[in-house]
Amino acid sequence: MSKTFGATRALASVSLEVASGSIHALIGLNGSGKSTLVKTLAGYHDADEGAITMGEVAFVHQDLGLLPTLTVLENFAIGRPMAMKHGRIDWDAEAERATAALDEFGLRHTLHEQVQSLPLAQQAIIACARALDRSSSGAVEALVLDEPTSALPSSDIGLLADAMTTYAARGIGIVFITHRLQEVKDLADTVTVLRNGEVVFSGATAGLTIPDMVQLMVGSAPAHVEATWTAPPRTGVPTLSAHDVRTQTINDLSLDIHGGEIVGVFGMVGSGLDELGAIMSGRNAPSAGRVELAGEVLRANSPRSREIGFVPSDRPRRGVLPGLTVRDNISVRSLRRTIRLGSIAKKRERKLAGFWTQELSVKPSDPEAPMLTLSGGNQQKAILGRWLAIDPPAIIAEEPTQGIDVWAKQDILRRLRMAAESGTAVLLTAVEPEEILDFCDRVVVLRAGKVALDAERSQVHVTDILSAMH
Repeated sequence: MSKTFGATRALASVSLEVASGSIHALIGLNGSGKSTLVKTLAGYHDADEGAITMGEVAFVHQDLGLLPTLTVLENFAIGRPMAMKHGRIDWDAEAERATAALDEFGLRHTLHEQVQSLPLAQQAIIACARALDRSSSGAVEALVLDEPTSALPSSDIGLLADAMTTYAARGIGIVFITHRLQEVKDLADTVTVLRNGEVVFSGATAGLTIPDMVQLMVGSAPAHVEATWTAPPRTGVPTLSAHDVRTQTINDLSLDIHGGEIVGVFGMVGSGLDELGAIMSGRNAPSAGRVELAGEVLRANSPRSREIGFVPSDRPRRGVLPGLTVRDNISVRSLRRTIRLGSIAKKRERKLAGFWTQELSVKPSDPEAPMLTLSGGNQQKAILGRWLAIDPPAIIAEEPTQGIDVWAKQDILRRLRMAAESGTAVLLTAVEPEEILDFCDRVVVLRAGKVALDAERSQVHVTDILSAMH
């Protein structure tokens, strides 16, 4: 199967065979073609060449597709013809059907619970059970899981692993995409590795080590990429530092970031990475240890902490001010510059927002546009502009290139480099290192809440980072 988008060859003569009862892992670096392959199998894309031969297949995507404020029973019923009785929904029949799908996992008790109240592992299992329940024939032959464990803490992965094993024992072929290579070793009997849109390996996992899989994914890339700038000397008091910090997932972490440098911190979900940004920016307090800004202890949610720029990964809920304009979203942290005689000077506010929409190439460039009319990448730029406008001592950006197009990525990373060159300490966090690695001066890898690697960018290759992550 082949698929081309413009000049980009996303899939090049890819072949994949999944046996009944097999757990088949699909792995590869970001951009290797995994998502395109899954979307083509699901019928979202048409293949340019090749053929697909398969029986009925159910798909569970990374976001699970559950409606969080509805009950589990309501989620099962919605999206397919419901059982009816005397012109009304037959909820007893619906409950019986949902119970049959969930009983073997001990989740009967969740039927009348709101989905959002359940642990993520249970939500993932419910999404799988619902996907199979929606089968038109009742004879699903394969289940495709797109990174089903990406949002799960390590302690909960076993619950979903048990569900996958149960379905495989029933004769269903399981395809699962994962970045956690230990899962491939533990769960999969077969693995297919994609690199640059091509299959570079497909076969039994027996005998493959994690370093083997890393090497297959990376290939013969150069040892490192030379930066086009000179990293600043790391002298004097760090701009931002953590000392013996502990949280639910971080264990005795110490980390220094100096003004002028970009530090990329990488790790799997559950490594402590997902808590790091909020801790280092002073949005959350650690359970032990301390964070310092220019040598002074940083109190969570203090006025001092609000000097630190924070671009969260959960942009819709923690970054965007949804009911306001682009102007409002950019200028909200610059009130000292826009307030005159107790009220906001609109002319100053428009001038400030107009400057940053132009500087960051926000499209549309109209500061009066509602924020929610912008694409994800342009929203990300506007949030970054909010912080650049106050010239912060430090900026922390979680997954800065997540879900945005290649041009927006380049704009954002270029502007973060410019901020570093002006003396700002920049911390970037990411689960997938490939996209931002070459913009960093220093690389830190977290594993199990601790620093597993801390090195200059020029001394490490993506292979070293992936090995340290796993």
